[in-house]
Amino acid sequence: MSQIENIIDQLPNDSTLEKISVIESGAQAANVLFTFPVALHKQAVMVKGEIDNQVGSQFELLTVPSRCLEDEQVLSQLNDWVNPKDADNQSPLVLSLQHVQVFWTPEKIVVFVDEEFSPTVKSAIIEVSYYVSQLVEIENQLATNWPQLEADIPTAFEYDQQAARKKKQLMQRFKETYVLRAQLAKLTPFLLSPHTYPPTLESQISDRLRERIRVEDRVEFVSDSLEVYEEVYELCGQRVNDFQHARKGHTLEWIIIILLGAELVVVAFDYLSSLGT
Repeated sequence: MSQIENIIDQLPNDSTLEKISVIESGAQAANVLFTFPVALHKQAVMVKGEIDNQVGSQFELLTVPSRCLEDEQVLSQLNDWVNPKDADNQSPLVLSLQHVQVFWTPEKIVVFVDEEFSPTVKSAIIEVSYYVSQLVEIENQLATNWPQLEADIPTAFEYDQQAARKKKQLMQRFKETYVLRAQLAKLTPFLLSPHTYPPTLESQISDRLRERIRVEDRVEFVSDSLEVYEEVYELCGQRVNDFQHARKGHTLEWIIIILLGAELVVVAFDYLSSLGT
């Protein structure tokens, strides 16, 4: 029996553990928990089996009645489940608001909430967790690509025959940069969603989570990083075009020189032939 199964055995019967995956809207799915805005074409569904931590849009959500907050043993066990002592992750984000308390990490979430508030609170947490997972994917991709960016910076200044072998790779990195920019642009309106007035419990949970996860600052950092990528690869593209134009110009010059030389040979031959007669 797993750690979480042992913990659930000690919890009230109205506690629920849901393994959630975000998939394309319209896909055949039985247990749809949340449907995202139309622009995203996504829906959150409950799945069976183990969660794949390599997939950013999958996570586990454990809902527990608020009365369990008074049980120190349960709190300790749930905290260890969310963030095991041998894990390298940071401590879980803890959020308390009215009738709700949340232990949040990108992969595991515990919500202490009364049953009457559970559906709206879960919807808010699922929505924000997905948006953050997509932002984390962009952050990780930029961090992974950064050493390659540094290696490509000299090409933005000087492009020669040796660098010409990297043309396809540079084009691919240019494309990847603008794909990430498009993903961020699509996600930003939902990450930086304006506050709802009058506030509801759902909107307050959503807003507070965004603030604690520092979404606004992280979006700005990602945007600044993407600007660096864009500038470097735009310059690389410009150097590629300059090099190709120069090479075509040199080729044309040599063709003209060869034709002029051939013409001179013909003229000289005609002249020498006329002298012989």
